[in-house]
Amino acid sequence: MTLCIPERGFADIDQATWSKLEASPEFRRLHEQRVVEVLYLGTGKIRLKGTCYVGSALCGDIRLQCTEKVEGALASLLHFASRSAFRVVLAQRESSDLNDLIVLLIQQFLEAVTKYSSSGRRFSYVRKLFIGSLVGGKIDITRSIRLRARGLGHLLAFEKQSASYSIPLNHTVLAALSEVERLGHVVELPEEVRAKARGLALLFSDSRDVSFLNRERSFLADQAYQLARSERNDVVSDMIALAAVLLAHESFDNTSGLSSGLPRTWFLNLEKLFETAVRNTLRVIFADYSVFRGEDHPESVFSGERAYRANPDVVAVRNVDGHRQIADVKYKVFDRAASASDIYQLLAHAGAFRASVATLIYPSEEFFHRSLGASKDGVRVSLFGVRLKYLLDDLQAVLSG
Repeated sequence: MTLCIPERGFADIDQATWSKLEASPEFRRLHEQRVVEVLYLGTGKIRLKGTCYVGSALCGDIRLQCTEKVEGALASLLHFASRSAFRVVLAQRESSDLNDLIVLLIQQFLEAVTKYSSSGRRFSYVRKLFIGSLVGGKIDITRSIRLRARGLGHLLAFEKQSASYSIPLNHTVLAALSEVERLGHVVELPEEVRAKARGLALLFSDSRDVSFLNRERSFLADQAYQLARSERNDVVSDMIALAAVLLAHESFDNTSGLSSGLPRTWFLNLEKLFETAVRNTLRVIFADYSVFRGEDHPESVFSGERAYRANPDVVAVRNVDGHRQIADVKYKVFDRAASASDIYQLLAHAGAFRASVATLIYPSEEFFHRSLGASKDGVRVSLFGVRLKYLLDDLQAVLSG
């Protein structure tokens, strides 16, 4: 059975279907992580409400699909994706199709591994035994006497504590890096991604010991799941979750009998993707402007009160004279009109950033432009609907408009 929930929409189900979902630990995880919301209607029916995420998961014998509300949005915006745009969810999936999304996951995993490595890889101290003429640790009297009895009186046996990077965490990372090379034979990976994965694998080669070589990929994927559950560091937790996705993404060995919830599915935040896509494209178009998120440099709405700050999605400051424009990106169904709340918010942002031009940008099936004129504060306000498949062309028209 397939149950579709539109993004930001809802689907009503009967009590029998709800009983199956309620019994599924995978669905409970989706609910806890706010991927799907549940509303109880007075008629005895249950309403499942979609959020800003799209994706699919297998909840018992029910395939749950959160579908995009703007047709073609996922395919058009996928290459603008960043780590903040998707969420790895601990939920089973019946099968993992290899598509463009795996490239995104690999890139984010490599970024997470780079951050982890640059801050210092974790290690453990182990006791190692040595024999030599120069002692660098605690002398082992028994073994030294045995050496002397064999006529090797010039040698001494000793032990010392040494740092070892051969720990379960690094084993998991190395296995996932090796998996990237294998996935490169199935899907088309950019050459720079392959090169980065190989370089990081060389860095982790000191973790390639007997305990690593004798482990199956399914064991390492399950180990990654266990590590992710107990990890408290956000960077390491993300890295391990992504490693688990890569290790479990394709069944290179028999894993069909596993009942544990390996993170085999993910959900994309198309609202975040659309905002990122617009901002990145405007950076290309506005060559003489500095384009950034208002959240990165918020401005106070009131001169004497810093508790209330404006943070528009896009701020463009011209490098020559400091002329400012702002824009808010609204990923919602566009009926060629803006709500009053969107306009009020836009004008508050414009006042805080001292911008003379303010724009609302919506996704649309066809390009649309409407000028609302100037507010009483002198801010020129416009509405634009842009096509996702022709984002660059339409945003250039926004600039000229």
